[in-house]
Amino acid sequence: MEIVLSEGMNMTHVTLDAVKAGWRCQYWQETFNSIHPRSSASVPDETLFHGRVSWRRMGELLLCDISSAAQRVRRQSSHIRQGEPEVVEVNLQLEGEGMLIQDGRECITRPGDIVLYDSARPYELFYDGPFRLLYINFPKELFRARFGLTEHVTARTISGSSGVGRFLSGYVTELVLRSEEDDALACEALQHHLVDLLITAVSALPRGNGTSAGFCRAMTLCRAKTYITENLGDEGLSPATVAAALGVSRRYLYNLFADEEIPVAFWIRQKRLERCRSDIENSALSMRSLSDIAFSWGFSDAAHFSRAFRNHYGMSPKGCRSAKRASAAVALAHARADNL
Repeated sequence: MEIVLSEGMNMTHVTLDAVKAGWRCQYWQETFNSIHPRSSASVPDETLFHGRVSWRRMGELLLCDISSAAQRVRRQSSHIRQGEPEVVEVNLQLEGEGMLIQDGRECITRPGDIVLYDSARPYELFYDGPFRLLYINFPKELFRARFGLTEHVTARTISGSSGVGRFLSGYVTELVLRSEEDDALACEALQHHLVDLLITAVSALPRGNGTSAGFCRAMTLCRAKTYITENLGDEGLSPATVAAALGVSRRYLYNLFADEEIPVAFWIRQKRLERCRSDIENSALSMRSLSDIAFSWGFSDAAHFSRAFRNHYGMSPKGCRSAKRASAAVALAHARADNL
């Protein structure tokens, strides 16, 4: 018996209704392990188990709508493989009740509640009855680059009934159930907005559960990165100006970025180079000079920018623009050939 697969509204749907009862849990686990960080599932009654999942990719986001009978999901150390992509996982509970355990904490999620967890470390999920939830995962680096480490915000319930949690809940619902966006730039904007809302929501969590010192460090690092990304075009941006804006010493700022394994000055330069490359590869800015792009993102010397760009990307800014144009021309030629 095969899993029932269907397509609709740009999503893939899997239902276990036509799967023989004794095989449903196995099929369910195999389905999830094909799209989701590896884990193991167990159910209290194999003969009564049922489930349905719909999913799609949107840029770097995985969006899922999951309905199921009672089950326990465990991601153990044996499931975590060196070098595999690390993702932040987010659940929005729609029906039923669940419990998440990670990083020495456990939390309960009820309809409207949101919780996040990290695929890089073991966790357990418990559902003692039928449930429905919306699930999203995205590359951990998207979160880490803005907030820092995840250890202090996993397995902490974000209420969806008030405050920023209500906006986050509504946004996740729209993203999973109603958004059919495929444009690359739009998808990137949507995923960054999701991460921004998540960071705002976890920043508003109480400082309990033994997280005060580490949580304060994580929040200060998040503020530092936010200030930097908002001021990349300022030629005078430096560790000293960042520290002054945050009201901390330069030594403390350097210590914060030590956890990131990249000095703060290097982080500033890396973000400037990323913005420059994005503009260089943007066909809408093809008439803009390379030096103008560099100066707009805080570089003050064209030769220095060119050297830094080559060292970071292994090609010159001019070569990057030429490669992008060539790639676009090939894609256009293929598209025209397909239409013949």
